[in-house]
Amino acid sequence: MSSRITTYMALFIEHLIKSGKVKPGQLLPPILPIVFYDGTKTWNAKNKLQDLFLKLPSEYKELEAFIPKVEYYLIDLSSMDKNQLLAKENSLLSQMALIEIDDDIVQNHVDYLKVAQSQKDNPRNLSIFRIWFKILMEHKGENLTLEDIIQEEYKMIKHKPVNVYKAYMERLNQQSRMEGLQEGKLEGLQEGKLETLLSLIKVKFGKVNSEIESKIKNSTTAELDNYLIRLLTAPTVEDVLKIN
Repeated sequence: MSSRITTYMALFIEHLIKSGKVKPGQLLPPILPIVFYDGTKTWNAKNKLQDLFLKLPSEYKELEAFIPKVEYYLIDLSSMDKNQLLAKENSLLSQMALIEIDDDIVQNHVDYLKVAQSQKDNPRNLSIFRIWFKILMEHKGENLTLEDIIQEEYKMIKHKPVNVYKAYMERLNQQSRMEGLQEGKLEGLQEGKLETLLSLIKVKFGKVNSEIESKIKNSTTAELDNYLIRLLTAPTVEDVLKIN
């Protein structure tokens, strides 16, 4: 990893020079290498590039100053509690990393809204966070405008929801309705609601059994709408579906 980080830094410096962002005679900006790790095994790679080289014999100790020296900062997410990292007092960078490594886009939005709320008194951080989230969602296949993202935040604050899913759900349902009307695909609208409901139930309650999944898939559009509303406050998945 220390070798890869060194390569990335060198390529980045080359880009800054070739693109003209750093002109002749100007100093380079500080480059701080940070590695986020979320694997299951204990991290055991060396953090310092100089530790990868053979040690010089004692008679050549004075030459050690010329051995390349690069050290990266390791953030081992696998050993940290997610809720603590998402707390207001913790680093925005850590919070962004947690969102990025989560493959569940619905959960990405939920966590985004939590962090955005914590950054509402820091306009500069919030602006950077919005742009980063837009780019991240594009990489994950969801095209959002900054206006979409700001609207999610506004709805979350306006409704003061006990559950932040509401802000995401409103935007998603509104977008689905517009697309369905434009394309005349009412079936596609129901499918979108169905997938959204299943995803949110899994996020809130965990794994969905086959009986629950079957009931949801056989529901009408009106029933799906009712389930989505109940999901905001229901303590169990049975309460969402009104199963006795």
